[in-house]
Amino acid sequence: MDQRKKDILAYLKKNESVKISALAEMCKVTIRKDITQLEEQGLIVRYHGRISIVNAETTPYFIREDANCAQKRLVAREALKLIRPSDTIILDAGTTTMAIAEEMIHLPPRNIVTNSIPIATQLRNTNHTITMSGGVLLNRSMCTVGPDAEAFFNKIEADKVFLGCYGLRENQGLTTNIILEASVKRAMLHAAKEVIAVFDGSKFSQTALEMFAGFEEIDKVITTHPLEETPVLKELEQRGIQVIFADD
Repeated sequence: MDQRKKDILAYLKKNESVKISALAEMCKVTIRKDITQLEEQGLIVRYHGRISIVNAETTPYFIREDANCAQKRLVAREALKLIRPSDTIILDAGTTTMAIAEEMIHLPPRNIVTNSIPIATQLRNTNHTITMSGGVLLNRSMCTVGPDAEAFFNKIEADKVFLGCYGLRENQGLTTNIILEASVKRAMLHAAKEVIAVFDGSKFSQTALEMFAGFEEIDKVITTHPLEETPVLKELEQRGIQVIFADD
Protein backbone atom coordinates (compact mmCIF):
# COMPACT_ATOMS: atom_id res chain seq x y z
CA MET A 1 0.00 0.00 0.00
CA ASP A 2 1.45 3.36 -0.98
CA GLN A 3 2.00 6.18 1.51
CA ARG A 4 -0.96 8.31 0.42
CA LYS A 5 -3.43 5.49 1.12
CA LYS A 6 -1.78 4.92 4.50
CA ASP A 7 -2.14 8.63 5.26
CA ILE A 8 -5.85 8.55 4.29
CA LEU A 9 -6.49 5.57 6.59
CA ALA A 10 -4.52 7.17 9.42
CA TYR A 11 -6.60 10.34 9.12
CA LEU A 12 -9.86 8.37 9.11
CA LYS A 13 -8.84 6.40 12.20
CA LYS A 14 -8.61 9.70 14.05
CA ASN A 15 -11.69 11.36 12.52
CA GLU A 16 -13.94 8.39 11.57
CA SER A 17 -15.58 10.31 8.72
CA VAL A 18 -14.62 13.10 6.31
CA LYS A 19 -15.96 14.78 3.19
CA ILE A 20 -14.15 13.57 0.08
CA SER A 21 -13.79 17.14 -1.18
CA ALA A 22 -12.19 18.24 2.10
CA LEU A 23 -9.78 15.32 2.06
CA ALA A 24 -8.80 16.02 -1.56
CA GLU A 25 -8.11 19.64 -0.65
CA MET A 26 -5.89 18.57 2.24
CA CYS A 27 -3.96 16.11 0.07
CA LYS A 28 -3.56 18.68 -2.75
CA VAL A 29 -3.89 15.86 -5.32
CA THR A 30 -6.62 13.80 -6.98
CA ILE A 31 -7.50 10.97 -4.61
CA ARG A 32 -10.41 9.40 -6.53
CA LYS A 33 -8.35 6.35 -7.53
CA ASP A 34 -7.05 5.90 -3.98
CA ILE A 35 -10.56 6.01 -2.55
CA THR A 36 -11.86 3.53 -5.14
CA GLN A 37 -9.05 1.08 -4.35
CA LEU A 38 -9.51 1.39 -0.59
CA GLU A 39 -13.24 0.83 -1.04
CA GLU A 40 -12.64 -2.25 -3.20
CA GLN A 41 -10.34 -3.63 -0.49
CA GLY A 42 -13.14 -3.21 2.07
CA LEU A 43 -11.15 -0.73 4.15
CA ILE A 44 -13.49 2.26 3.76
CA VAL A 45 -17.10 2.94 2.90
CA ARG A 46 -18.26 5.80 0.69
CA TYR A 47 -21.56 7.47 1.57
CA HIS A 48 -23.22 10.73 0.48
CA GLY A 49 -19.97 12.41 -0.49
CA ARG A 50 -18.14 11.24 2.62
CA ILE A 51 -15.86 8.33 3.44
CA SER A 52 -15.50 6.45 6.72
CA ILE A 53 -13.10 3.75 7.79
CA VAL A 54 -14.81 0.39 8.16
CA ASN A 55 -12.66 -0.91 11.03
CA ALA A 56 -12.42 2.28 13.06
CA GLU A 57 -10.26 1.64 16.13
CA THR A 58 -12.56 3.04 18.76
CA THR A 59 -13.94 1.37 21.87
CA PRO A 60 -14.90 -2.19 20.93
CA TYR A 61 -18.46 -3.43 21.42
CA PHE A 62 -17.49 -6.11 23.95
CA ILE A 63 -15.91 -3.48 26.23
CA ARG A 64 -18.91 -1.13 26.10
CA GLU A 65 -21.20 -4.09 26.79
CA ASP A 66 -19.74 -4.39 30.30
CA ALA A 67 -20.39 -0.74 31.24
CA ASN A 68 -23.37 0.07 33.50
CA CYS A 69 -24.74 -3.47 33.13
CA ALA A 70 -27.16 -3.27 36.05
CA GLN A 71 -28.74 -0.03 34.79
CA LYS A 72 -29.08 -1.38 31.26
CA ARG A 73 -30.81 -4.46 32.62
CA LEU A 74 -33.31 -2.29 34.51
CA VAL A 75 -34.00 -0.26 31.36
CA ALA A 76 -34.47 -3.46 29.36
CA ARG A 77 -37.03 -4.85 31.80
CA GLU A 78 -39.08 -1.66 31.60
CA ALA A 79 -38.88 -1.82 27.79
CA LEU A 80 -40.42 -5.30 27.81
CA LYS A 81 -43.52 -3.92 29.53
CA LEU A 82 -44.23 -1.83 26.43
CA ILE A 83 -44.05 -4.69 23.93
CA ARG A 84 -47.40 -6.20 22.98
CA PRO A 85 -47.84 -9.74 21.60
CA SER A 86 -48.72 -8.44 18.12
CA ASP A 87 -45.86 -5.94 17.87
CA THR A 88 -43.19 -5.87 15.22
CA ILE A 89 -40.24 -4.13 16.82
CA ILE A 90 -36.95 -2.67 15.63
CA LEU A 91 -33.96 -3.03 17.92
CA ASP A 92 -31.20 -0.53 17.22
CA ALA A 93 -27.61 -1.73 17.51
CA GLY A 94 -26.16 -1.10 20.95
CA THR A 95 -25.53 -2.55 24.37
CA THR A 96 -28.79 -1.35 25.95
CA THR A 97 -30.87 -2.78 23.11
CA MET A 98 -28.81 -5.96 23.46
CA ALA A 99 -30.02 -6.13 27.05
CA ILE A 100 -33.60 -5.88 25.73
CA ALA A 101 -32.91 -8.77 23.36
CA GLU A 102 -31.58 -10.88 26.23
CA GLU A 103 -34.75 -10.19 28.23
CA MET A 104 -36.86 -11.25 25.21
CA ILE A 105 -35.36 -14.72 24.88
CA HIS A 106 -38.20 -16.51 26.67
CA LEU A 107 -41.06 -14.35 25.38
CA PRO A 108 -43.63 -15.79 22.95
CA PRO A 109 -42.70 -15.24 19.27
CA ARG A 110 -42.34 -11.67 18.03
CA ASN A 111 -41.19 -10.11 14.77
CA ILE A 112 -37.84 -8.45 15.51
CA VAL A 113 -35.91 -6.36 13.01
CA THR A 114 -32.33 -5.24 13.63
CA ASN A 115 -29.02 -4.25 12.10
CA SER A 116 -27.12 -5.71 15.08
CA ILE A 117 -25.16 -8.93 14.62
CA PRO A 118 -24.90 -9.61 18.40
CA ILE A 119 -28.68 -9.20 18.80
CA ALA A 120 -29.44 -11.52 15.89
CA THR A 121 -26.95 -14.05 17.27
CA GLN A 122 -28.37 -13.82 20.78
CA LEU A 123 -31.89 -14.58 19.51
CA ARG A 124 -30.94 -17.19 16.90
CA ASN A 125 -32.29 -20.18 18.86
CA THR A 126 -35.56 -18.56 19.97
CA ASN A 127 -39.01 -18.71 18.38
CA HIS A 128 -38.82 -15.07 17.34
CA THR A 129 -38.68 -14.15 13.66
CA ILE A 130 -35.44 -12.22 13.22
CA THR A 131 -34.92 -10.02 10.16
CA MET A 132 -31.57 -8.33 9.56
CA SER A 133 -30.70 -5.42 7.32
CA GLY A 134 -27.90 -5.68 4.81
CA GLY A 135 -25.08 -3.18 4.50
CA VAL A 136 -21.43 -2.77 5.46
CA LEU A 137 -20.18 -4.20 8.75
CA LEU A 138 -19.14 -1.52 11.24
CA ASN A 139 -16.67 -3.31 13.50
CA ARG A 140 -16.91 -0.88 16.42
CA SER A 141 -20.63 -1.50 16.91
CA MET A 142 -20.93 -4.93 15.27
CA CYS A 143 -23.76 -3.71 13.09
CA THR A 144 -24.55 -3.02 9.45
CA VAL A 145 -24.56 0.54 8.11
CA GLY A 146 -24.47 2.38 4.80
CA PRO A 147 -26.93 2.89 1.92
CA ASP A 148 -28.17 -0.73 1.81
CA ALA A 149 -29.00 -0.76 5.52
CA GLU A 150 -30.74 2.60 5.28
CA ALA A 151 -32.73 1.54 2.19
CA PHE A 152 -33.88 -1.60 4.02
CA PHE A 153 -35.41 0.37 6.89
CA ASN A 154 -36.95 2.87 4.47
CA LYS A 155 -39.04 0.02 3.02
CA ILE A 156 -40.51 -1.45 6.21
CA GLU A 157 -43.03 -0.47 8.87
CA ALA A 158 -42.83 -1.49 12.53
CA ASP A 159 -44.90 -0.80 15.62
CA LYS A 160 -42.03 0.30 17.86
CA VAL A 161 -38.35 1.11 17.62
CA PHE A 162 -36.01 1.06 20.59
CA LEU A 163 -33.14 3.48 19.97
CA GLY A 164 -29.95 3.78 21.96
CA CYS A 165 -27.64 6.79 21.94
CA TYR A 166 -24.21 8.02 23.03
CA GLY A 167 -25.61 11.15 24.65
CA LEU A 168 -28.10 14.00 24.47
CA ARG A 169 -27.79 17.49 23.05
CA GLU A 170 -29.57 19.99 25.28
CA ASN A 171 -32.78 21.39 23.76
CA GLN A 172 -32.25 19.29 20.62
CA GLY A 173 -32.10 15.50 20.73
CA LEU A 174 -30.18 12.22 20.74
CA THR A 175 -26.60 12.01 19.48
CA THR A 176 -23.97 9.53 18.33
CA ASN A 177 -20.32 9.84 17.37
CA ILE A 178 -20.58 7.79 14.18
CA ILE A 179 -22.21 9.48 11.19
CA LEU A 180 -22.92 6.21 9.38
CA GLU A 181 -24.77 4.90 12.43
CA ALA A 182 -26.75 8.12 12.67
CA SER A 183 -28.12 7.70 9.14
CA VAL A 184 -29.38 4.18 9.86
CA LYS A 185 -30.86 5.26 13.18
CA ARG A 186 -32.82 7.99 11.37
CA ALA A 187 -34.16 5.42 8.92
CA MET A 188 -35.23 3.18 11.81
CA LEU A 189 -36.95 6.10 13.49
CA HIS A 190 -39.05 6.85 10.40
CA ALA A 191 -39.95 3.18 9.99
CA ALA A 192 -41.72 2.92 13.35
CA LYS A 193 -45.09 4.15 14.61
CA GLU A 194 -43.69 4.69 18.11
CA VAL A 195 -40.15 5.81 18.95
CA ILE A 196 -38.73 4.82 22.33
CA ALA A 197 -35.28 6.00 23.42
CA VAL A 198 -33.45 3.68 25.82
CA PHE A 199 -30.31 4.66 27.70
CA ASP A 200 -28.89 4.66 31.21
CA GLY A 201 -28.59 7.82 33.31
CA SER A 202 -24.91 8.38 32.47
CA LYS A 203 -25.90 9.53 28.98
CA PHE A 204 -27.49 12.73 30.35
CA SER A 205 -24.01 14.14 30.93
CA GLN A 206 -22.68 13.21 27.48
CA THR A 207 -23.14 14.50 23.96
CA ALA A 208 -21.65 13.60 20.59
CA LEU A 209 -20.91 14.76 17.08
CA GLU A 210 -24.08 13.86 15.19
CA MET A 211 -27.72 14.30 16.18
CA PHE A 212 -29.96 11.59 14.73
CA ALA A 213 -33.29 12.23 16.47
CA GLY A 214 -34.85 15.48 17.61
CA PHE A 215 -36.77 15.45 20.87
CA GLU A 216 -39.91 16.21 18.87
CA GLU A 217 -39.52 12.80 17.19
CA ILE A 218 -39.36 10.84 20.46
CA ASP A 219 -42.51 9.39 22.07
CA LYS A 220 -41.05 7.82 25.21
CA VAL A 221 -37.75 7.63 27.08
CA ILE A 222 -36.74 4.75 29.34
CA THR A 223 -33.73 5.56 31.48
CA THR A 224 -32.33 5.67 35.01
CA HIS A 225 -31.90 8.74 37.17
CA PRO A 226 -28.84 10.87 36.31
CA LEU A 227 -26.25 11.39 39.03
CA GLU A 228 -26.67 15.17 38.83
CA GLU A 229 -29.59 17.43 38.09
CA THR A 230 -29.86 18.14 34.37
CA PRO A 231 -31.96 20.62 32.36
CA VAL A 232 -32.55 17.93 29.74
CA LEU A 233 -35.13 16.26 31.96
CA LYS A 234 -37.11 19.49 32.21
CA GLU A 235 -36.87 19.86 28.43
CA LEU A 236 -38.32 16.38 27.93
CA GLU A 237 -41.15 17.15 30.36
CA GLN A 238 -41.98 20.44 28.63
CA ARG A 239 -42.19 18.65 25.30
CA GLY A 240 -44.67 16.14 26.70
CA ILE A 241 -42.35 13.16 26.30
CA GLN A 242 -43.10 10.37 28.74
CA VAL A 243 -39.99 9.57 30.79
CA ILE A 244 -40.00 6.17 32.49
CA PHE A 245 -37.39 5.77 35.23
CA ALA A 246 -36.38 2.14 35.45
CA ASP A 247 -34.83 2.57 38.91
CA ASP A 248 -37.89 4.01 40.66
